[in-house]
Amino acid sequence: MKRFIKFGAASLSSCVIDLFLFAVFCRLLHGKVPAYIAVSTVLARMLSASYNYAMNYKVVFQSSERVRTSGIKYVILAAVQMTLSAALVSGGKILLPAAEEVLIKVMVDGILFLVSYAVQKRFVF
Repeated sequence: MKRFIKFGAASLSSCVIDLFLFAVFCRLLHGKVPAYIAVSTVLARMLSASYNYAMNYKVVFQSSERVRTSGIKYVILAAVQMTLSAALVSGGKILLPAAEEVLIKVMVDGILFLVSYAVQKRFVF
């Protein structure tokens, strides 16, 4: 349970970074880039994932796995998670055009958070 709490804290701080950057990129790119949600997701996630990996490696899982090995696994997981997030948030925006992108992203990423914990615990670290 202690590890899950640490994971939650690391994920929450990473989420704040990710959502802030996502909102900034959406504001900058909306009306200028057709796939602005996907582009904003990728840019924000690249930055927040770097922070999240370091926190999970050192603090949450206190991994003895080689950085290169766990890093490759983490990048694969992050890429899958990012793709799902971008697709589901974009789909949510199409279905609910009046909804704020950030609100849709919070709901989507909340579900992905639970899946990510199980995958990282079992396969990454």
